[in-house]
Amino acid sequence: MRIVFYVVTLFFASLSFGGFEPIHDKVLEKKALDALEGHLVAEGLTKDDAEIALAYEEGGTRVFFFLVREHQGEEELYRVFCSKVKCRFRYN
Repeated sequence: MRIVFYVVTLFFASLSFGGFEPIHDKVLEKKALDALEGHLVAEGLTKDDAEIALAYEEGGTRVFFFLVREHQGEEELYRVFCSKVKCRFRYN
């Protein structure tokens, strides 16, 4: 439930601040998911287990939050940062 609260808060925060712009780019979303794939495979999961929770651009950085429901029996939120060059996974 706490993760849902964070996602909703981040969503409304992205709408209320002028510096945040929502991202609706499927190509960039796939690139971010590919950056997360290595960690998912290590956890015994696949890319299909992750769904996009929130994506926004702040300055030159694009931030993606992926919700993984089957992570050790509970929900887990993962964050991927993308620049113009590459995307990198970081624990939330």
